[in-house]
Amino acid sequence: MIRLFGAEVRRLTARRMFRYLLLVGLAVLVFLGVLQAIHSSRDIPAAQARARRQAQADAARFSVAPPEAVARCKTGLPAGAPPDACTFHGPTADELYQQIYQDQRYSFAQHAPNVVVGLVVAVSLLGFVIGTSFIGAEWASGTMASLLTWEPRRIRVLLAKLAAPIVVLVVVGAVAVALGLAGSWLIAAIRGTTADTTSHAVNLMIARGARGLLLIGLLTGAGCAIAGFTRHTVAAVVATVAYLVIVENILRHLEPGWERWFLTSNAAAVLTGKFRLFLPPTGGFGSATLQRSFVLHASRGLIYLTALLAALVGIWAFTFTQRDIDEGGGR
Repeated sequence: MIRLFGAEVRRLTARRMFRYLLLVGLAVLVFLGVLQAIHSSRDIPAAQARARRQAQADAARFSVAPPEAVARCKTGLPAGAPPDACTFHGPTADELYQQIYQDQRYSFAQHAPNVVVGLVVAVSLLGFVIGTSFIGAEWASGTMASLLTWEPRRIRVLLAKLAAPIVVLVVVGAVAVALGLAGSWLIAAIRGTTADTTSHAVNLMIARGARGLLLIGLLTGAGCAIAGFTRHTVAAVVATVAYLVIVENILRHLEPGWERWFLTSNAAAVLTGKFRLFLPPTGGFGSATLQRSFVLHASRGLIYLTALLAALVGIWAFTFTQRDIDEGGGR
């Protein structure tokens, strides 16, 4: 089994598609890091001066009410109203300044958790595509039949082909998250700030990263399983995209209460720790009752997605062991 797993890992990492996608992903990661470093600025006095000038200009513009508005106000005043009843009191420059000014420095504590989320989402999608293409290519080229001539135990073959992409993509995800956090820290140390990087912020990053690696493994395995029983890469990708883009969006409007069972909602819960859903009242959105909410926790989402993966792998295993495999395209 170990030798079979090692052979599948070598086959996967030797594919040109796998290497090209990794290079493209690395290039995008570097580009975004450089772009973020360029937009980060430590010139706080200049940013404060710009915000102060804008606040003063906005306060001057808002200090005088339009004449037509004052006229409408006066015509609607009851008898005995105070003289200053139609006096317009706009926001002060200090109030507007508090809303306008933003720290232009790149904050590691603020941005690093979002960096982890973005990288996990990217690697998860990459894992799904690589998983489907890795298994689908076996059927398209007809190599599955050749493989089974020297390893006829199909369940062992299935487990090796399932485990290899999962392990490789989880490792890729771990490296990507580590590089992303290292780059984020470097940008913050040189061009931004590392203040407020408390133990809570660090624990949040670690927890999101760990759950993100589990999510990468689940989506990669799902891609392998779907391509395994459809025996076609394009069909697996199209069916999954159609479900996520069309079916979930339609059901989200028709049956909002079903959102707790959607793949995207549970994936968001796994990645962020918890995901709050707002459900319509019992009498519908027009009811006078309070709106209901439902919180999806990471543990619940992880169990649900794992059960779905097990079901997909079960379908793959059944079709793989029961259906005949010929050499002319592996169908």
